[in-house]
Amino acid sequence: MKKRPILRRVIAGLIDWNVIFLVGILLLTAGPAFDFRYLISPSLQMFKSIPFLLGILWIIAAPLLRDCLFGGASLGKLICGLRVKNTATDGKPSFGRLILRGLFFYLIAVEFILILANRGRSIADMASGTAVVLRKES
Repeated sequence: MKKRPILRRVIAGLIDWNVIFLVGILLLTAGPAFDFRYLISPSLQMFKSIPFLLGILWIIAAPLLRDCLFGGASLGKLICGLRVKNTATDGKPSFGRLILRGLFFYLIAVEFILILANRGRSIADMASGTAVVLRKES
């Protein structure tokens, strides 16, 4: 059995969440004169702002598409030297499997506990038939 890089996965997940959060906040507040007060006191004016609407789209789409950008790796996985593989074929997972993994990204607390309990495999890995391995492994 190959060693699963649990600590690297946690760091990669933290990088991914921070990037998604920071870009989302920047887009959401980039509307009317970069006013952060809109996050505390929402207004209908926000919905007329293209950056605000892009921010909403980003927050919804980024977790789903994060592993599709760098050949089976999110930005966090790329930095940590990880990638996603198809456990059935040991090759690259299909777009559909990567989207299925992305759906589970919204359940980060449950995901974190399961990664620790299942020797580095998350519920998303088990459901989509994928595993995260070191980039050097084929």
